[in-house]
Amino acid sequence: IKGYGSPHTNENIRNNIWPMAQIMQGLTSSNMDEKLDILRQILATDGQTGWMHESYDPNNPQRYTRSWFCWADALFAEFVMSLITDSKQCPGPTPKQYNYKTEY
Repeated sequence: IKGYGSPHTNENIRNNIWPMAQIMQGLTSSNMDEKLDILRQILATDGQTGWMHESYDPNNPQRYTRSWFCWADALFAEFVMSLITDSKQCPGPTPKQYNYKTEY
């Protein structure tokens, strides 16, 4: 797990990683392998909450700041959508292969 944090935080979270920095790296990368690696890292470091956090300890992702940080969640959704949009390079089924239910 690798990423950026802030040297301006207090000492006990100085080595924490910001998911938003990882997400921005994924959004700006043109390399699908890098994007998928970042996605795997992000999914593995939610502290088992299903939410993004402001920062997390890379050695123990269950130690994080802000239990719910919707700014990072929204950016994560944008990152996932960018992967779907770029599905020509993304392994697995393309959006055209899904059967969307049109009536409820």
